[in-house]
Amino acid sequence: MVDHPGFRAVLNRLWPLRTPERVLAELYASPQRLRAITAELRREGRRGLDLAILHRAEDHAWTVGDAPLLDELVELLGPLPRRRTRGADGVRYAAEVLTLIDAHDRSVAGEDADELRATDFVTADMLAERFDEELVGSVAERAAADREWTYGHLVVDEAQELSAMDWHVLARRCPSRSITAVGDLAQRSAAAGARTWAEVLAPVAGDRFTLRALTVNYRTPAEIMEAAALALPEDERHRVPRSVRRTGVPPLHARLDELAALVDGPGTAAVITTDPAALPDLDGVAVHTPGSAKGLEFDVVAVVDPAAIGATCPADLYVAMTRATRRLVLV
Repeated sequence: MVDHPGFRAVLNRLWPLRTPERVLAELYASPQRLRAITAELRREGRRGLDLAILHRAEDHAWTVGDAPLLDELVELLGPLPRRRTRGADGVRYAAEVLTLIDAHDRSVAGEDADELRATDFVTADMLAERFDEELVGSVAERAAADREWTYGHLVVDEAQELSAMDWHVLARRCPSRSITAVGDLAQRSAAAGARTWAEVLAPVAGDRFTLRALTVNYRTPAEIMEAAALALPEDERHRVPRSVRRTGVPPLHARLDELAALVDGPGTAAVITTDPAALPDLDGVAVHTPGSAKGLEFDVVAVVDPAAIGATCPADLYVAMTRATRRLVLV
């Protein structure tokens, strides 16, 4: 009965083995399901949510924003059965190794019955499991492969970009809620990122968090910071830290055909643009988008078409302009 194809087909239909990827892909691909969830959320009083914008083909490419949703689905569905690489051959090989070790010990120490040997503590099963390919590797590699791994403390950079679901994932990996989060709200470009620290930290830590604001800027000259602050909405300019030094060199405005000469010189240089393919050949100069430049610094930075960058996302223009430690060129 169990081996009958019809029985197995019915069993698989009633109790399918669902992976998180399959469930989320099917949800995205179903306008009907998205509409049903939207209606349910509105009945709960959550206005302004329309999940129809999430509609995609079932074979779509995954995005960074999908990661916490897939992680949550693993919790809801339960992990798939893990295939162990340790089989009879592995245990048999381990037993042979222990036999050789035991024989060597006896040849060296003799047959003293009171002598403790490795085989008194280690079985073939234990040794085979020690070399299971799923368990071999550095701590970082094993942690990355095991979603149930937890940490005593987390250090989170670019924390302003994390959504509520991202924080939910981090909290699951750190039961102690011992976290150092570093971020700049003025640099937030993610639509679901932090608008205030209390908003994102309260669900994770309640009122048990301390906020330390960086008010002094040692990296970027005042002339550049003053210009970059103007890229932000007026009510966010108070977040810009005060620079401790001036260079006497304000940001320079230039044309695209002058770009190569302006970034040529001593020190490090980078060009930041939304369209790297449209740039002329710049041998030896790093080319970044505002997103990939985040967290980096260069002696000279040229920002191409700053108006277009600022119109799309003011925070991206602020990030691009504040990568320079000496000279800023607006192209």
